[in-house]
Amino acid sequence: MELHYKCTMWCKLIFSDETDKKDLIQKLNEGYLPLELGYNESVEGVNNTEWIPINDTEEFISVEENDNQSTIKLYDNISKAPIWDNSYESEIKRRLSCKN
Repeated sequence: MELHYKCTMWCKLIFSDETDKKDLIQKLNEGYLPLELGYNESVEGVNNTEWIPINDTEEFISVEENDNQSTIKLYDNISKAPIWDNSYESEIKRRLSCKN
C-alpha cells in the first residue's frame, strides 16, 4: 500500500551568477511562478537554475486548509485506487456506516 499526504514546504531556486536580479524581480512582479522562472527556457535572462527542497520545513495541511478535501489517502498497490481518505465526505460516510 501507499500513503499519500498533502503538505507545504519551502524550496529554493539557486540561480547562476549571470542571472540579472532586476530581470528576476520584474518577472516576479509580473506574476511568474518560481518554477516557471527556474525551468522555463523561454524566460530570457534566467537560466542554470538549481531547485532544492529545504529540509525540516514540511508542514501537514489540514482538511480545513484544503477546502474540506482530503489531505491523506491510502492506496491499494494492486488497483492503485484510494481505499481510505480523510475528507469530510468520507468521515460522514464512516460515521453513518457505524450507526447502521
